[in-house]
Amino acid sequence: MQKYKSFDAKKELDSHFFQYRNEIDFERIKLLYKAGRSGLVSIFLIVALFPLFMVNRLDHKIIAIWTILIIVVNLPRVFILRAFNSRVANNLILLNDVKRWEYYFIGGFCASGVLWSSTAFLPYTGNIVISLLFVVLVQVGISSVVVSMYSSSRNMVLIYLCITLVPPLLRLFVSGDRVLILVGITGVVFLLILTRAVIQQSRNLIEFISLKIQNDEFSKKDILTGLWNRRQLYDVVKKLIPRSIRHNEIFSVIMMDIDFFKNYNDTRGHTAGDELLQNIARLIQSTIREEDIAVRYGGEEFLLILPLASAQEAYEIGDRIRQVVKLKTEVTLSGGIATFAWKKSFDEITLEADRLLYKAKESGRDMICVEHSDVRPKNFLSSVAG
Repeated sequence: MQKYKSFDAKKELDSHFFQYRNEIDFERIKLLYKAGRSGLVSIFLIVALFPLFMVNRLDHKIIAIWTILIIVVNLPRVFILRAFNSRVANNLILLNDVKRWEYYFIGGFCASGVLWSSTAFLPYTGNIVISLLFVVLVQVGISSVVVSMYSSSRNMVLIYLCITLVPPLLRLFVSGDRVLILVGITGVVFLLILTRAVIQQSRNLIEFISLKIQNDEFSKKDILTGLWNRRQLYDVVKKLIPRSIRHNEIFSVIMMDIDFFKNYNDTRGHTAGDELLQNIARLIQSTIREEDIAVRYGGEEFLLILPLASAQEAYEIGDRIRQVVKLKTEVTLSGGIATFAWKKSFDEITLEADRLLYKAKESGRDMICVEHSDVRPKNFLSSVAG
């Protein structure tokens, strides 16, 4: 019975991962880069101390060459970390493009791992057993830290463990020394335990991130209509306006309201009113573009944000919604459109859209008002009816 529960839980987690895959990857990789800062400090500290322990066991030229190589290999990671954090801060990383940043991180990290792995094959002088035991101990310590710090990238950790632990363990087995072979067997068991821990830890982290994303999304959705609420609206606006200014882009806002909704609610009842709101929300969602944001702004008010849409494009979308609602329900919609301009706050934009909405109400309702005189209406009724 427990087996089936586990299987069902796995299916549920996999379905959540598929649904929120890009969002989960983004959160995972942000955690990876956050850990990367501390990881780099640790690496440079170990790089500074490691040659001191080997100064009497290795030729000084070899120590110098290895130290220079490990520093050179890790320096690009500093610039990658800075670039990623800068782009995240400026909202320049798209969800569907974030995976390549994980590949950058894996490449730099595993290149460093190859150099650490090479320490098992350096020409040590004196007691080779003590030197190899010390090297394996350092690798085990680093690997343990890597597992705890970088579990947000399971593939990277598994690759790193193979690169840094497998060659040194093979070196122990081929040494012929019984003590080293025994240490090698212990190391293999340790590697298997670490691998299992990585897989489980990564799965737990993905489950946690998935649940966090779902809870965050539910908190930003209107319970009745399923549209976004004001909390999500303000989150979108915080990113949209700086981006529009930075790239000299436009966007438009449509404020829409159901005509005579109070009368409909009073005569049909609140249940019918709720069903009407749900129906109109579905019609809005199916009519707008994929990149558009639909928000339940108030009781019977809806607000739409249309990125990169001119006044004409916004009018066409708004009027199409108006016609679809008129055709498929018993009510009509009125709306007002405002377009983003420099030096305008979002509150000023919504006030302008609200003013034009009430102008539509005063002009007879069942219409979309826009300030621009060159905007031309377009009839969508024939295509909708068809």
